[in-house]
Amino acid sequence: MLAAFGPLLLFLAAETPPVAAAPSAAPAPAPMPALAPTPTAGQRPAPTSGDLFDNAAIPAMQVVAAEAVMALALWGIDATRSDTLSTALLLSTAPAVTLSTCGLGALSRHHRGHCWHALLGGALGAASGLLVYGLLEGVPSLNPLEKGSDDTQTFMNEVAAAIWVAAIGLPLGTVIAWNAGKDLLPDDATPAPPPRSALPPLPRTAGTPGPPALILPLLATTF
Repeated sequence: MLAAFGPLLLFLAAETPPVAAAPSAAPAPAPMPALAPTPTAGQRPAPTSGDLFDNAAIPAMQVVAAEAVMALALWGIDATRSDTLSTALLLSTAPAVTLSTCGLGALSRHHRGHCWHALLGGALGAASGLLVYGLLEGVPSLNPLEKGSDDTQTFMNEVAAAIWVAAIGLPLGTVIAWNAGKDLLPDDATPAPPPRSALPPLPRTAGTPGPPALILPLLATTF
């Protein structure tokens, strides 16, 4: 039986084409690495809270200058023998401290202050001497000054309040008020432009993908 159909089976086997194997799927191309955004040319970095010159050096110099002006004024008042000159020195002390604070504040790189803020702060600091005097009158034991044999407690309280105003209230009041009211310069207040978007990956042709490549532009012009 098989011998009768043998030639027919050999003929069909010879005429049937071989089945081709399914091609394997090509791997997906690897994405291009994104380029990091570059800063805009000429862009000025915004100040940070850690700016030591504006937030530490300027206030320190202002305090030293204010204390020096107060010391010179008190020395001049004590050295002069004219009541008119002493009164003039006393009245010019607060404006002189204010001018020294504003003059050094002009050295700030990112901020600008206002002299009237410093003058107002000095006035409030001088007025705080009244509070100190009232506190010492209410609690005399808080006065660190020793009373002499001919001195009254009220006089010693007045001296302590005057020392407070000259050493702390007026100098620190001007410096604190100037720094609390300073404004950011317009160039630094302008927000930075958004960074440029990353370049899209280059399209790949069909076939085996090549290794990732980093492409940088040689010329970029903005009109």
